[in-house]
Formats: sequence, C-alpha cells, structure tokens
Amino acid sequence: MIHTLQNRLSGKLPRIVFYLFLIQPLMDVVSFWIQEWGVSNMPTLLLRFAVLAVMGFMGFMVSRRKKVYFIAAGVFLLLGGAHIFACVQAGYQDIFLDMSNYLRVLQLPITVICLITFLREDDACYSAVKLGMTANVLIILLVQVLAVVTGTDPHTYPDGSGYVGWFFFANTQSAILTIAAPVAVVWLYQKRGLQNAFFWIAFVGSCVSLFFIGTRLAYMGILAICFGLGVSLMIVNRKLWRKALVFLLVGVLFVGAFPLSPMAIHRNTHSDEMAQKQGWVEEQLQTGKDNTDLDEGPPAFPTDDLVFTEEELARIEELAPVYEHYLSDFVSIFGMERTIQMFDFTTDIVKMTHERTKKLMFAEFLMEHSPASAQWFGVELGRFTSKGRTFDVENDFHGIYYLYGMVGLGAMLLFIGYFLFLIAKALITNFKRFFTLETAAWGIGLVLCLGHCVFTAGVLRRPNGSFYMAAILAVVYYLIKCKDYSETEV
Repeated sequence: MIHTLQNRLSGKLPRIVFYLFLIQPLMDVVSFWIQEWGVSNMPTLLLRFAVLAVMGFMGFMVSRRKKVYFIAAGVFLLLGGAHIFACVQAGYQDIFLDMSNYLRVLQLPITVICLITFLREDDACYSAVKLGMTANVLIILLVQVLAVVTGTDPHTYPDGSGYVGWFFFANTQSAILTIAAPVAVVWLYQKRGLQNAFFWIAFVGSCVSLFFIGTRLAYMGILAICFGLGVSLMIVNRKLWRKALVFLLVGVLFVGAFPLSPMAIHRNTHSDEMAQKQGWVEEQLQTGKDNTDLDEGPPAFPTDDLVFTEEELARIEELAPVYEHYLSDFVSIFGMERTIQMFDFTTDIVKMTHERTKKLMFAEFLMEHSPASAQWFGVELGRFTSKGRTFDVENDFHGIYYLYGMVGLGAMLLFIGYFLFLIAKALITNFKRFFTLETAAWGIGLVLCLGHCVFTAGVLRRPNGSFYMAAILAVVYYLIKCKDYSETEV
C-alpha cells in the first residue's frame, strides 16, 4: 500500500508543490474577509493546519529518508513537552492557544523538510517552486489593486497611510513580497527577457506595491531588489551592464520618490504627533495638574517588593500624571511606582509610547518573575495578555526566546544557521558555480527575510510568512546539496 501511494504521488509532485504555493495568498484573502465579517479565524487556522498535515504526510510517504522525519518528530515532541512542563509550573491558562502557536512555529521546519523531500525526489519541483513564487506575486498584486479600486483596503497605519490589500499584517506581506519578488523577476527575466510584459508587471508592480505598503523594511526591499539584482547581474556577466542598468535606474527612481512615500508621510505625521505630546508632558510637569481618572483596580503584579529613596518618591509623585495619561496600560498592570521604575523615570514621550519597547519590557518582566524553567523553555502565550491588553512581542527572534526559552531559540538559530553555513561554504569553495543571478535572487529574499525576523514578528510565527522562508531554505539545500551541475546552463 505504501509503495502504491508513493508511485501515485511521485509523478505528481511538481503539480502538488505548485498548488501548495498557489493556495497561500488565497488562504490569506479568505482569512481577511472572514475576520472582516466578524467571524472567528478558526476555520482558516484549521485549514492551514490541515494543509500542513497533508503536506507532512505526503513528504513522509514519498521520502526515501524517513529517518529525518522521525528525528524531527522526536525533537518537536521533546521541545513541546519541556515547554508544557515550564508552563505547568507557572500555572497554565490556555493550553489550546499555546499549542496552536507552537504549531505555527513548527510550520517552518516541517515545510522545509517536506519541500526538500519533494525537490530531492523530482528536480521538476524546483521549476514548480519558481512558478509558484511568480504566480503568487501576480495574485498579490492583483488583490492589492482590487482592494484599492473597491475602497476596501484596510491601510497599513491607523492614520490612513499605506495600502496593504486584503491582508491583515503589513509586515508579513512585505516579507512575502520581498522573498518572492526577486525570484519571480529573475525567473521571468531569464525565461522571457526584458521585452515581456509579465516581467515588468512583476518587477515594477512589486516595487510599487512595497512602496505603498509603507513599512521601512518594505522600502528597503525595493532597494535590495533593484540594486541587488543590478549589481549581481554585473558580477555574473559584465557584458550585461546595460540590462543591469535597468534594475539600477528603477532603484534610483524609487529613491527619488522617497519623500512622497507613505512611509515618509507617516513618519512625518508621527514625528509631529510626538512633538505635540512632548509639549504636553513638559506643561504637565510644570503645572502638576492631573486630568486623568485611572481606576482599573489593583495592579496585576504585586508592588510590595519595591524600595525607593525619598528623592525617587518625590519624582514619582511629580511624574504620576504623565504616566497615568500615556502609560495607563502599564500602570494598571504594574502599578505607578513599578511602571516609572521600569521606564527609568524618563519623560521622553517617544520612549514612553514606543509599543515594541513596551512589549519587550513586559516580556522581560514576565520572564524574570516566572519559574526558572521559563528561562530554558519559555512562557505561555496566554500570559502575555493582562487586563485585556496583549503584549506579545513584535520581533520574531525575541518572540521565540520569550515563548520557548533559550533552548527553543537555540534550536531555531541552529536550524537556520545550518543553511547559512551551507551558503557560506558553497560560495567560499566554488563561487563561480554557486553565485548566479538566480541564486542571487534567492539570497536577496533570504537576507530580507532574516531582516524581518529581527525587526518584526511577520515571519517565524506567521504561517503565511514562514511558508516562503521555508521555500528559500529548502531551495538553498537543493541547489547546494542535490542539484546536478554536470550540465550547468551557460
């Protein structure tokens, strides 16, 4: 029975891989509209887990190296069991929410292992991956256009700047596009040349899309794609400098358009807002008046362990109106004294209102006041919500550390680091073979993807984002360890 199923699947792997890519943006759009209509996202979450389960089953069935799957399953169970043990010590609140988040994180290694299996079993799967990346770029661009035309775009920022399309997370969408766009652009360039309309739609369309998404990493993605591909093309073949100039000129065009970008407009608006708020802070400190009524019950964390000098107590009394006004969420959770201490008695409104910093501070405090096992295996996701406010960190690597401890973060870094090691070794030992315009496209996508992991929470814990990162890592393994270069194209 197993051999029969293997035979049936083996000839269809390229088509299966293509469909796995094609379904990704479609699930995102469905998820967006389900939540827009006020329905729980549970159906799409279950659909993603079902797709992951089916992909894992197919990968296991067609693989001739099933030992890899057993080892991976053992590691996943050990890490998950240790994490559950740490959470039980602190007192579990919602194991279902916590385990569903763990499955989201596991999607990256599971997808990498499965895609490597498919690529190893059938070289045609590599073409399916590139076709899938290209199709998804075109679908995403179409969806964004439809969202803008119909007036249903949710915007990137609350002030109305930025256009993200029928997708919820701007950082995840910018990560997906910066991963897929260079691959699609190079594939169309090599297949059809600069004269083809689809090349220009994918290239300029992706840059315009990232331009209007309006996040900093999206804008950096434009520059990386344009200048990265242009420079890479000249490194590969200096005679193609005129074609390389096309990429570079488009990059220069978007550099010049920066003052008109939604990102620049949002940053200017935010800067003006912060200046206005800072003025209110200075005025409040001078008058000492408090017009804020804060009554949310006792703090969630006890404050009887705090010790202050008389000077610090006087400063706390002076700063209290400001902190009640701008940090009411922290004050209700930690109390006034601890909140002011956590922010080191600052009056800088930018530091006080920076959401990512606040979330990291909450996570650090939570980790420090959890059992020792939390340092090793993490804190339950549900504990990042207190008094109706959620403080889940907005940086992927930080998130992995606080949720799964030093062991979890170490495992993730080792996993990703293995592929970075393969890249470095390949370029050092045989640069000419492994550095091509095609591999440069994958490299640009990987660098930008890692940038998103460091500065946003848009990849490692977002199944739609981690799928594309998994595709890059799987292709890295295929190009270095599996592909036959005996008949390398010139």
